Amino acid sequence: MRDFKIASLALPVRGEGHLALDGVVKVTSPTRLEAMFLPGQIPFEALDQAGRCRISCEVGLSIFQAEAFIEEVLDDRRLSLVLAEVSSQGDTRRKFRVDSEVYLKFWRPGEQPPSESSLERVNLSGCGLRFSARQQVPPGEELELEIALPGATLKVLGCRGRVVDGSSSDDQPGEVALQITDISPDHLDKLTEFCLGEKFKQLGSRVKFLGSMLDPKHK
Repeated sequence: MRDFKIASLALPVRGEGHLALDGVVKVTSPTRLEAMFLPGQIPFEALDQAGRCRISCEVGLSIFQAEAFIEEVLDDRRLSLVLAEVSSQGDTRRKFRVDSEVYLKFWRPGEQPPSESSLERVNLSGCGLRFSARQQVPPGEELELEIALPGATLKVLGCRGRVVDGSSSDDQPGEVALQITDISPDHLDKLTEFCLGEKFKQLGSRVKFLGSMLDPKHK
């Protein structure tokens, strides 16, 4: 991380907890980072310099996470941060989350599967998914799922999962978060491959963001 990397940062703000911002960071010494933001993003008057910043940054297929204190305001776009805690997760491909449209059907074990799938906007990873349900699905319930991934040819995957969060009711659709508990290795490979491909597409957009951050016109 000697060069700038795109990162998600949560800056400590007095009376409001943290303010989430996208920016770029680089290592300036073994215990320090420099964080850069777009002009006008940093709420200087509201910063709580006694609080901790939270930082998350993807480096290759690993995720670098840290907490840091604000050491110094360098200028109207840059902060010097002193690291307090650092952690790194290895290959996290199964955990990469992407937003996508898929054809989805789900049903309770032992019930007859729906005859047709519906096109749904979902948040998806190799560990689970979040989607909108038009029926009540309480936390703890087991569901069978069939997911058709978009592409040149639809890849239909089957799995079972457990609802870990749900806000839908009989008369009001809502979000359902489901953890995948049973999936074949072949289907897991296809799901992970799809999420990774979508992630790389997003990274292409983030490269453009990095270019705008480092554009001399913003200095």
